[in-house]
Amino acid sequence: MKNLSIRLRSLAVLCLSAVFLLAPPSAAFALKLTIQNDFAVNLNTAVVYYSDSVGAWTTIGWYVVNPRKSRTINFSTSKSTIYIYSHLSGKRETLSGKGDITRVVMSKAFMYEDGEICPAGPDRRTEKFTKYGAENGLVNYRPMKIGEPLPAGGEYNFSAARAELLKLINAERRKIGAGDLKLDAILTKAAARRASEQPRTWGHIRPDGKNYSSVFAEFNLNPARSGENVASNTKPLKASSFHEQFMDSPGHKKILLNPDYSAVGLAFHKEGDRTYCVELFTGGKGGSGNTQSSAKDSLALTAANVMNLINNERTRSGLAPLGMSDKLSKAALTRAREMNVKFDIATRPDGRKFDTVLRDNGLVFARTMTWGVDTPEANALEIFHEFYKDGKIRNSMLAREYTDLGAGVCRLGKGYYTLLIFAGGGESGTPATGLAGAVNDLEKTVQEWKDLERAVQELRDMF
Repeated sequence: MKNLSIRLRSLAVLCLSAVFLLAPPSAAFALKLTIQNDFAVNLNTAVVYYSDSVGAWTTIGWYVVNPRKSRTINFSTSKSTIYIYSHLSGKRETLSGKGDITRVVMSKAFMYEDGEICPAGPDRRTEKFTKYGAENGLVNYRPMKIGEPLPAGGEYNFSAARAELLKLINAERRKIGAGDLKLDAILTKAAARRASEQPRTWGHIRPDGKNYSSVFAEFNLNPARSGENVASNTKPLKASSFHEQFMDSPGHKKILLNPDYSAVGLAFHKEGDRTYCVELFTGGKGGSGNTQSSAKDSLALTAANVMNLINNERTRSGLAPLGMSDKLSKAALTRAREMNVKFDIATRPDGRKFDTVLRDNGLVFARTMTWGVDTPEANALEIFHEFYKDGKIRNSMLAREYTDLGAGVCRLGKGYYTLLIFAGGGESGTPATGLAGAVNDLEKTVQEWKDLERAVQELRDMF
């Protein structure tokens, strides 16, 4: 009878787990957790929260969020803190920060209260959970990219300090007649990434050895000019403390008061007892340079940033960067757009081979190769990663035989398509001569005849 009671209780716990994970949230809950998944695979999250209904801290998992989606869960709790652990499906990267407490988890759905043990199940293990504080009853949890430093808990204490720091900066700028800076959301994300890198590599050089400005390409930014201020201290978090540090340093003060800047990103990162602050400034003609004038310009910038990332990889490998001509990128964009007509990387919609697009643009090369990839978003860093993880494409990126590169990005269905053309053994923009020129002229003549035949047929159909 006792064993039956234990089995019934276990069954009740599992049923309650299903209710928590699947049932629609109730409006009576006091703490709201929103999970944003920016990855291409499912994000699995477990939490520890204080359950008012049972009067104990409760560990529960898993809340599954689909790729590039968000999910909101409500909890009945009188506490303003929650502990989070998450990982990606098929991977074991911990995405939840530094870790403040440990709890036992397993791969299947589970729930247990403090004082109990985690139910038996597959892949049972101990993991670190990170503390997050709610602001107005809300916790917004958004893990950063794989391979990037992860934020420690407490980001939501930073918003007030960020707002105060902006006021202090603009007050100083007004004293010299410089315009107010606008707090830019995307630039702030870039600053947050730089702040999280400071514990590993202090200053304006990133952990991979690049200058701080390389962070802009990772967020599709291309400012005309930029500056960065970095500071740290072990004092209680106050915007005024960091502002005094910057103003007491002639170099930092000069950047902060530069009238050429019109936008700023502000971010803090706490690790151990030390807090880091990063200010990213941008400006130039046309405003901050962070917002493109049109979707067309935005995609052109994405293509340029993809090529820059490829050349950065070549430089790290000791290779010369590839030339980036407008004509070759125009040819790549033409081919990318043709994918909406005929999805074939090797053959164009009219049946010709892909490389004929080069001759159509007055280009001739002895060697060419083309690759393409479709992505949900036009994000240069994600596009580069999609190309780079393919061994064949990576070989083309790092091949010595290629000297030039063109890239084009366009809409394809609900997402985006990026096409690369690698070329070598010729000069970009060189008119086709000799046999290649004759072939080019012949193909153009044949195409003109085909166009004429279609026009004649259309006239016949009309009459």
